[in-house]
Amino acid sequence: MRLVSRSMAVVEVVAVLAVLAAAIALVPRGSSHSEAAQLSSSGYTTNASVSPDPAAPGTARTITAMVTAASAGSVLVDIEVYGPGGRVHQQFFDGQSFAAGQQRSFTSNWNARSSTPTATYTVKIGIFSPG
Repeated sequence: MRLVSRSMAVVEVVAVLAVLAAAIALVPRGSSHSEAAQLSSSGYTTNASVSPDPAAPGTARTITAMVTAASAGSVLVDIEVYGPGGRVHQQFFDGQSFAAGQQRSFTSNWNARSSTPTATYTVKIGIFSPG
């Protein structure tokens, strides 16, 4: 299957219909949130935002994933956060039904520990077959 990803690291993902990656950071940047470019693959369009960004270690972040389906169907929406040591957060929403052209939002809260190293983190959104 086709994989669409914007990431600083190569990550192998099996059975992905669409993937979105957005960089977020635990360092001061002067803005209140990060947004990724909109990506499309296999009939799904995704984009995401992270707020607040920047945030100090130990601060909760809200990740909002927007998913639009070109046709009706049921999918699993997966939100993951990767840091220097690998995956640090994951939440998925299984059995999500879409009508043709419908856009839905999915929210995941990542509570970065106070020991979380200052670095750039990558948010990936995957669209998979349900189950």
